[in-house]
Amino acid sequence: MIILHPLKLYNLFFSNKKEFVAHVVEALNYCPINVSLFEMAFVHKSINHTPTDNNERLEYLGDAILDCVIAEFLFNKYPEKDEGFLTQMRSKIVNRKRMHHTALQLGLDALVQFNSHIDLSKESNSALGDAMEAVIGAIFLDSNYTEAKRFILGQMVRPLMNLTMIEEEEISPKNKLLTWASKQRKTAVFSIVEEKNFRNNKIFVIALSINGHVVSQGKALNKKDAEQLAAADALVTLGI
Repeated sequence: MIILHPLKLYNLFFSNKKEFVAHVVEALNYCPINVSLFEMAFVHKSINHTPTDNNERLEYLGDAILDCVIAEFLFNKYPEKDEGFLTQMRSKIVNRKRMHHTALQLGLDALVQFNSHIDLSKESNSALGDAMEAVIGAIFLDSNYTEAKRFILGQMVRPLMNLTMIEEEEISPKNKLLTWASKQRKTAVFSIVEEKNFRNNKIFVIALSINGHVVSQGKALNKKDAEQLAAADALVTLGI
């Protein structure tokens, strides 16, 4: 695996920084001020595992902003709907599969720097969705919350997502479990039990606890998939 400083990675795909910025502007309809933030936003952890040299921290920030913007958007759009509906809709909009396809539609696959063993075409791969959230974090830091909100609603949700179709989609095991827990006034917590390396990848083992008691576990190459597997197992165990 080749490890390069993130600020030099654009040279692998673009002849110069100006070309990289032009592609960012075209993809995001946003002109970056601090270009280094966006260079970092597209560095997947498979290139560099050091937290300060990949997009995981920006992804963390962007994920929180995305949740907040979508929650407000749905609250205003569906004034008659209850908490359960709003929670499910938010989860459907921000799930990895939809973030993956949204990133593809925006052309982010041409910008993400990743290890060659990763197949960006697979929905099960989180690299594009991670970059999507990291971009939101970068826009927030480069500008402000209002600009990040404009990007989320103006570039992602309104032009690229059919809310009527999303309403009709089946809910994921994790979201079904969390909705059940909320209605039953129970506390559901996903926690990492183990992280281990396998063929240059991390394997995550996630435990799902209900009111402090472990009811299931899931194991996968990323935390989100492991959580879904743990939730699916819990639904069977609990007869939900």
